[in-house]
Amino acid sequence: MRLFRVITVAIVLLASTTTLGQPAPAPKPASERHELQVGTRQWKGDLDGMTKRRIIRVLVPYSKTFYYVERGRPRGFTYDVFTAFEEDLNRQLKSKTLKVRVLFLPVGRDEIVSRLVDGWGDVIFADLTITPEREKLVDFSAPMFTGIREIVVPGPGGPQIDSIVDLSGTEV
Repeated sequence: MRLFRVITVAIVLLASTTTLGQPAPAPKPASERHELQVGTRQWKGDLDGMTKRRIIRVLVPYSKTFYYVERGRPRGFTYDVFTAFEEDLNRQLKSKTLKVRVLFLPVGRDEIVSRLVDGWGDVIFADLTITPEREKLVDFSAPMFTGIREIVVPGPGGPQIDSIVDLSGTEV
């Protein structure tokens, strides 16, 4: 139960959107229906909507600790947490045959927030810094870690950085 509450807090959700005044889309041909079943279409909503659709799409960056694939099997902290969340959620919903499934969608860090905003995923689970720009786009859970100091590491051939003043006027 505690794990369910922790994960529920960690879920980053956006409000549902409506398409008032727009014509209903044409039905998908049978060859494309499988895509809808595995959650690869755009959708926005809350946990109730996800459980009704029976799928929660977790956007994850590849990471040596959070999410990676080893010998064809997903591994990592994110995988373990959301697998336990899936089991706990189905136990609470008393799902017997139609279970809610978690689908892991690896995404590059540079596009993970925009994918969520555009409705290609339901949740982000990543070690992201909370910035004012990101807070305008998505809701964050309480941080798992606080007091983390970040350092700038220039790439090969990059300029020497000795203080914050050296970054003045540059895009980081």
